[in-house]
Amino acid sequence: MNENQIHGWKFWVLLALVVFAVSSFGKDGEKFDGTKTIAVQGTGDVYAIQDTVMLSFTVTKTAKDVKVAQKDMNDVVTQILKAVKTLGVEDKNVKTISYSVYPHYVNEASPCPYGSYCPTNSKVDGFDASQTIEIKMHDLDKSGELVSEIGKFNPTSVSGLQFVVEDDKALLREARQKAIDDAKTKAKELARDLGVRLGRVVSFDEGGRGYQPLYMMASEKGGMGGDMPTPTVMPTGQNKITSNVTIVYEIR
Repeated sequence: MNENQIHGWKFWVLLALVVFAVSSFGKDGEKFDGTKTIAVQGTGDVYAIQDTVMLSFTVTKTAKDVKVAQKDMNDVVTQILKAVKTLGVEDKNVKTISYSVYPHYVNEASPCPYGSYCPTNSKVDGFDASQTIEIKMHDLDKSGELVSEIGKFNPTSVSGLQFVVEDDKALLREARQKAIDDAKTKAKELARDLGVRLGRVVSFDEGGRGYQPLYMMASEKGGMGGDMPTPTVMPTGQNKITSNVTIVYEIR
């Protein structure tokens, strides 16, 4: 066996020892047989009353000149913001999500067979100025009024309406603790049925934490679109906050 072969042999032996050591010991240095484990899943739910309504609106205006398009768009945005502030929306809860100016294209018709006309290309026919603003309001009793006030000024779109709990850290922690307790109970039952004892926790994973709206009531406020009599109905209620965990235990 030549010198290169000896060095190669030593390398593979050393690598095998390292792999064995990593697979045989836990992160705290304790001996651990990875095959002797059980995994349990737990779920925890917390129900919370929403305290904040959030939505966004977009205003887009088109004109031959960029400045005219921007002014027309800004006039509508300014009117909407003045209106929503009369409902108690604070400046800190109004923010711009996007602002853009881009060419406005129109299709040009060109002669087609059989005497018809087909749009085959496009040309710049002005400019579009667009702004999207997000609004957050804490008075849920005025949520329908908020949508109606925005609608009076004919924005291009109103979207992203949602009722949320603004500070949900404590609720998420409570849901996670319930999920952990649920998993522990299942682990003890499973260990008893299998005739084994639970050891240390080998791993923990928190899966998808979700929100599910649970509609319970509705409020009706003024009409959407000026003096239209149709009321804006805004369902409110509770959010269900869910935590899913997986705990792997060593068994003895």
